[in-house]
Amino acid sequence: MSDLYREIRKNRILLEQRKPWKEETVRQLLEWETGNFIYSCMYLDGKNLSREAVQAIVSGELVRKASFADYATAQGLEAAADYLRKLAADIETPFERVLVSKTAFDKLPTEAELCLLWCFLEGKSEAEARTVWDAKSHYRKLSPVVHALSHVPCHFSEIPGKMAELYAWLRDACAGRVDGSAEEGRGLGEKQRLAFDAYGTEAVVNPVALAAEFHNRLLALWPFESHNEDLAKLVAESVLLAFGLPLIPWSMTEQEYYDAGRAYLASVEAEQYGDDGFAAGSGCLRSMLETLIHRCQTVWLGATEH
Repeated sequence: MSDLYREIRKNRILLEQRKPWKEETVRQLLEWETGNFIYSCMYLDGKNLSREAVQAIVSGELVRKASFADYATAQGLEAAADYLRKLAADIETPFERVLVSKTAFDKLPTEAELCLLWCFLEGKSEAEARTVWDAKSHYRKLSPVVHALSHVPCHFSEIPGKMAELYAWLRDACAGRVDGSAEEGRGLGEKQRLAFDAYGTEAVVNPVALAAEFHNRLLALWPFESHNEDLAKLVAESVLLAFGLPLIPWSMTEQEYYDAGRAYLASVEAEQYGDDGFAAGSGCLRSMLETLIHRCQTVWLGATEH
């Protein structure tokens, strides 16, 4: 456990102790969080908009330099972030979900809900998302080379099975059985138990490490027709939110982001795994996420001090 993660845990407890927070303070902080998250995603995608312009879009203002595509991207990311917050708080009946449980695993998006998030990014409605999910038309129909990662993902015909394996791994991880590799059935054991509860108060496995690993496994799979990077970021955010951590901005350069992805892929290929059962290369992203979480917590602590 890093010193920074120890600080994150302490800050989370301190923030819980300060509740209830003022409604206006919470509204402003959530708007700030969402704006920074959207800006960082658009920046990594090469969008040439300032942080202030993106914040204005999120606030519903007219930004003359922003294109229709910019508004559509921002609105899709905002809808996806809002949905993940609702999942974490058990608000409303989620898409294609029969039961809403109180464990952190059940606060993570299902495979069907990943389809819904993809549809948000595509500008589609929830009704359209159900049609897309039934047809599985959000999954890619080609086998591309992902040049940014120097990576060739699996053949598109394997995606449904690989997604099932991904969620089997996630369920095992959340039950304390951590798969030590990307291969099905290898390394399952009880030595790393995730003690999830309604607020994710304690976990032997660092939830930031789980967020990084989930992100990297989905990114390596590259299952969707589009928006693979953004959806990988969103599943990482879903883990953080499930543990009562903030929605974070991905404040890093494109080089840093893809270097972290390549480090993960290299460690999987070399079968290098840590004591927590996660790929050693996921440590690159985990370290960056810990720094970003701590920065966000510092802002929340300052805003809720009085």
